Amino acid sequence: MLILIAGPYRSGTNDDTNLIAQNMQQMEEAALAVYRLGHTPICGEWIALPLIHMAGSTQLGDAVFNEIFHPVA
Repeated sequence: MLILIAGPYRSGTNDDTNLIAQNMQQMEEAALAVYRLGHTPICGEWIALPLIHMAGSTQLGDAVFNEIFHPVA
């Protein structure tokens, strides 16, 4: 079964990159647990963030980021 792992990415971080990384780590820990139960986990950020990078985003919350992040992740 494909299971979406959802959680806050920027919420409550005030865009502090260390806090964002902690949020991402928690989602990825959950993804690993889901995988070990025999399922395929996916975090929307795993799809959105590379697209955002390729589209030329230069900072969190810029127009490119906002165009892609929420619709995908």
